[in-house]
Amino acid sequence: MIRPQIDISGPLTDDKRLLYRLNAVYSQRDGFRDFDQEFKQFFIAPALTWEISDRTKLAFDLQVSNREQPWDSGTVAFGNGVINTPRSRIFNEPDDFLRRDFLSLNLSVDHKFSDNWSIRNAFRFTDSTVFSDKLSVFLGFDETTGELQRIFALLTSCT
Repeated sequence: MIRPQIDISGPLTDDKRLLYRLNAVYSQRDGFRDFDQEFKQFFIAPALTWEISDRTKLAFDLQVSNREQPWDSGTVAFGNGVINTPRSRIFNEPDDFLRRDFLSLNLSVDHKFSDNWSIRNAFRFTDSTVFSDKLSVFLGFDETTGELQRIFALLTSCT
């Protein structure tokens, strides 16, 4: 397992009116199923805050995340329970996967007109995509032979 991460913050100017924060992580690990399956994730989230005056603040932050992991359909239920198989057994194809991409941009401006009146304006953009590539669909299980019946169908989706 590899998982370096960083979370740093502080002022960018001597007057401490421009502040930053950077949060990032990369993760890579192997799965516990029968096949060599790898989980990968990258996340970064920089942020800037500018105190323009004692009454006005501008803030910007960005989040980017990419995750790819094996498609794991879990265990198979049959009748009134789950079929008895080792935890490490995989029931789909070893190269089936799920990928998630996420992007978020946020911008906000706060201004205090007085102690009682203020205005906040905010803008947010978010985009999320999920892509899965998997080949098998379960049809049934023969309890006497222990055989799992599957059909092969390419099921691909983007959202």
